[in-house]
Amino acid sequence: MKKLAVIAAAALTAGPAFWTFLVLVAPVDLASWVYLWSFSFLSVVLWQPLVEEIFFRGVVQGAFGR
Repeated sequence: MKKLAVIAAAALTAGPAFWTFLVLVAPVDLASWVYLWSFSFLSVVLWQPLVEEIFFRGVVQGAFGR
């Protein structure tokens, strides 16, 4: 049980450490508001996950449930 706690603590520490390292090594510019409210961005951010959830939860899991 103690080994599992050490692995979990290492994983929880590695995530923020990686993202901090990534921001410091490869800084990027923030997207403009015009881009964030564009149709292409909103379709990827909003519609794609919705369609994916409907497809996998409705169609795929429904087929496996039979």
